[in-house]
Amino acid sequence: MDDVAFHWRGALPRAPEKVVRRERLHAAIEKDSALIVIQGPAGFGKTTAVSVWANTRRDDSAAIIWMDAKHSTSRTFWSDLASAFTVSGIILDASAASPYAAILSVVHVRSSELTIILDRFDTVADREIQDGLHELIARRRGLKVIVCVRRNDIFDSVVWSDLSATMIRARDLAFNFRETAELAQVLGAELDEGQIRAVHAAGQGWPEPTRALTLELGRAGPGPIDIETVSARVARDYLRRRLVPEFEMDERLNVIFATALPDSVTEELTVAVSGDERAACHLRRLEEEGVLTTNWEGDEFVYRWLPVARAALREEFERRQPQRVTALHSRLASWYFDRRAFAPALRHALKANDLKHAVQIIEHGWPELLKMHMPELDVAFAAIPHALIATHPQAAAVRDIRMNLASPTDDLLLSLPDPLPETPRKLEALARSPLSRQALGTATAMMIAMRMRGRLAHALRYADKAELIGRVGRFHQPDTVVAQAPNSFLQVGITRGLADDLPRAIEVLRFAYELAPASTSEHVSVDAAGKIALFFSLLGSTKQALIWLDRHDRPYSKSDWMARWVSLSGALARTLIAIDRLDRVAATDAMARVEITARVEQSWSPFVAYTRARYALQWGDRLGALALVRQEKRNRAPWLRHQSTMQPLLDAVEADLLIALGLANQAERLLTSAPHHSALDSVRARFALLSGQPERALRSATAGLARTGTQYSPEELLLIAASAEGRLGNTAAARELLRHALDSVGTTGTLRPLMAIPRHELTALIAESGHESDVLDELGSTPTPFPRELRLVELTEREQVILERIAEGMSTQAVADDLFVSRNTVKTQVRNLYLKLGVKSRDGAVARAHEFGLLATPAAP
Repeated sequence: MDDVAFHWRGALPRAPEKVVRRERLHAAIEKDSALIVIQGPAGFGKTTAVSVWANTRRDDSAAIIWMDAKHSTSRTFWSDLASAFTVSGIILDASAASPYAAILSVVHVRSSELTIILDRFDTVADREIQDGLHELIARRRGLKVIVCVRRNDIFDSVVWSDLSATMIRARDLAFNFRETAELAQVLGAELDEGQIRAVHAAGQGWPEPTRALTLELGRAGPGPIDIETVSARVARDYLRRRLVPEFEMDERLNVIFATALPDSVTEELTVAVSGDERAACHLRRLEEEGVLTTNWEGDEFVYRWLPVARAALREEFERRQPQRVTALHSRLASWYFDRRAFAPALRHALKANDLKHAVQIIEHGWPELLKMHMPELDVAFAAIPHALIATHPQAAAVRDIRMNLASPTDDLLLSLPDPLPETPRKLEALARSPLSRQALGTATAMMIAMRMRGRLAHALRYADKAELIGRVGRFHQPDTVVAQAPNSFLQVGITRGLADDLPRAIEVLRFAYELAPASTSEHVSVDAAGKIALFFSLLGSTKQALIWLDRHDRPYSKSDWMARWVSLSGALARTLIAIDRLDRVAATDAMARVEITARVEQSWSPFVAYTRARYALQWGDRLGALALVRQEKRNRAPWLRHQSTMQPLLDAVEADLLIALGLANQAERLLTSAPHHSALDSVRARFALLSGQPERALRSATAGLARTGTQYSPEELLLIAASAEGRLGNTAAARELLRHALDSVGTTGTLRPLMAIPRHELTALIAESGHESDVLDELGSTPTPFPRELRLVELTEREQVILERIAEGMSTQAVADDLFVSRNTVKTQVRNLYLKLGVKSRDGAVARAHEFGLLATPAAP
């Protein structure tokens, strides 16, 4: 019989002309195994892989029998297989008792290798036939049986445990990236590497859809290609034509459709949403068949459809059973909400058009939604009517927060009445009630919304309410409030820090930090530590700032947009600390990390401008920094109103920049118009000292040191007072003040205050006091940013007007006409102006006026 074995090739199906030779699959088929099972869903290239392998074999001594079992039944299988033997040129014994007996006989007597390939074996794979194949393989060592199946429950009996078997699953059949690239080349599709990667990612290596997508893109020709759209179209066609019909009569079809609605499913979720107690078993089978992917996440398996497959299945489900789809979305929303998975809960509530539930989800989960899932919030607020939002103040506040992060908002929130009681007694009663959690969330959201609008007085009122509700509710409603309170206290601390109450802000933020382990928000401890470090650095308490900066720098695993916001306060604190320590290298490095993103509330932009200006005052472009500060004050005016922390700090750094630039008159105007604030005490005292007014400098410094409440860098005030006393001849007082200043510098760990007075005066004061100190060595060659003295030019109102007209290029006659005075009067006033400025010409007057700051400072290039 062996002499006719070479006829077998005529019975094999022809492989596609343009295919990728998949050596790794062929190597698996070539293994010395009696049974090769190739399992995968329709379109995974099982037939193609085997036919390419068979048609490229060079060993003509080995006979191959190919049988497509598609039209066979369990009753006709053996006779159909016998016919396949005959077609392949292997003659069977016609007198045998049955087709199976004839096949068994010929297999037993053959001496050369024999391979039987059974394609689409699922249709006939009952236990009796499997047992018959087992006997065939057991009878002859050189027999190999290759079976292509879609199901994963075939050949799972222990009866096969005594045979060598190789399983090739769907994951093995999937194209890898290299094979996808080879396929594009074979098909003549001119795709670049990025497009090939996109094709591979879209199809995840499913051979038939990947091939179809590659052909489609190859026909598209040159120019941009929307791979996502093409992928979706190809996936829909494949699923409708091949995959869905395969499961049409399958009990798993409902599970398949149900699992296509969420992004991913677990066994618990699948049972809950489908109502099928066998859903977990169905999931595992679908995964084994290769149509689902799975990952171990946390403490359970998570199953996912390929994105394009999921979209196509969902579309088909919606076409067939739209009402059931809506009901399942509603069920999914409740399931996720109960597990505090607010983003998927919100998505499914919107798809179910359950807008009241969507509002409920927002009110319970807004901190997480704002932090991690803004697109979902945007979709929700676009879908929910204003009338419905207006009846839920907490949701209205969250909407206002979101809109302020994106663009100017409307006044819906401002039109609503205060949702919380005003009196402490009523607030405490509310905090003790089951509504405590809702009230705390409302107070916190309203506080943030008002803060982001720059309405700090309103924000502080809600901060008071949130703090009271949080402190009382923690004890009376611990089950619902404890986890929420740390984030609320964090926001209360931030609000107080922005509203010019840094000591109280630090106190509340410390409380938030201590409570953070109970919070569901990982960022609370890191953010609270960073804000404390920043506020201490603003106060000049460098050592305290460093302690909290170290706590801020502990690992924070999140990579969301809020992580950049959380890190901003740490970067600002690190820069200010380095500036205070006069460490230019560290300050420059930290400064590079100071950036503000579009999503950060506007209140933080002045902090960035202030920090950059402080850096420039010591080492950088002071004129550019001056322009930056002035622009910031214009742009952020709504956030720099009364009670703002940053308005006086920006005034202070602007005045210091003017002093450093020698623009004494501009500095004087700014300090005269600025409100009295402790942040400006040292600047006013320094201005008086450098402009030759030691008595005034001493009064200003003494008043600043005697001020109760927040003090910004008292070390500067002590040094300025010491210098003033020295200039006034009060040596003993100067020495005592210097001693206190140097002791305080040692305690706080800051060196920048030593720049408050000219270096030669500091050196002389230390030498005269006999005080042993290393501060001069620590200062090294760091330059003092301020001049030794300031020259003020006092012009009359009319002289100032004439100066401005001259700077505009107007002639003497034009100035006279403009002011309705005689030409001689103007000439007299110009001579007086020249005398005060110490110049002899118009150009000299304009130049000297700019030097003294009598004219508007030109913008930095």
